[in-house]
Formats: sequence, structure tokens, C-alpha cells
Amino acid sequence: MNIFRNENIRGIDLDYSDDINRRRHNRLNVKWNVEGVWHDKSNFTTRTINVSKSGLLMQTSKESKKGEKAYIKLDTYTFGKHRIIDAVVEVKHSTISDNKFNCGALFIKLSAKNRQFLETVVSGKNPHLATDDTSENDIFI
Repeated sequence: MNIFRNENIRGIDLDYSDDINRRRHNRLNVKWNVEGVWHDKSNFTTRTINVSKSGLLMQTSKESKKGEKAYIKLDTYTFGKHRIIDAVVEVKHSTISDNKFNCGALFIKLSAKNRQFLETVVSGKNPHLATDDTSENDIFI
């Protein structure tokens, strides 16, 4: 079906009803503090918009390039307790929103304990009820 009035341009109506959710894992909307260092050694401080066990969306003051890597310290606060998560992330996308950039990043280095912690938090459960050995939290680059 031609949806354009110009005869030289043809298009069709697109149906997205079967479109699958392309996000890998469920997200939790949280505003946690993030301190980080980009690969070029520049520092940044920001907040998350949402997190999952595989990545996060954070709002930054400048655009990040796809593939850019950063070491971050994520200051989580859940069920009345703080936990610092060390990780290395890789930028997957960066889009502008309200004069800031939404930067979607994938965890590429994250301890198994921290991944489990994030999975538990995103599922709505209290991650502090289980035995918590934070000795494996450090990321060595």
C-alpha cells in the first residue's frame, strides 16, 4: 500500500505486533550514583536510569561512542543498604534526551557475586538476605 502522496516514493505500512523485546534481561528503574573512568582516562560522575544483570542505562553530559569502555563504581542502594559494585562496561548506544545523553552500556567485566546481586535486585527480592561474601567483588583489569 502506498502511504506517500508522491508517486516517486513508495512505502508500506509496517506491523510491529509480532516484534519481540530486544532487551536481553529485565530492567529495574533506579537512580544509583556512578563514578567512572573512560578508556582515555577522563573521569565522569553520573546516575543510572535503569539496570539489569547484564548492563545499565545512565545519563551523561557528553556523548559516548559505541564500543567505548569504562571502569565504573556503581553505588547501589537497596533494602536500606549500600553496596559498591566494580565493573567494566562497554557502550552499546548513546542517544540525546533533554540536553543529556542516555548511554546504554553492557557489563563486560563483573564478578559472579555482583551479577547475582543485580539479578536478585531486578527480580524484586532482597539480595541482603543471602550469605554475602564481597571478597570477590574486585575487578582486576
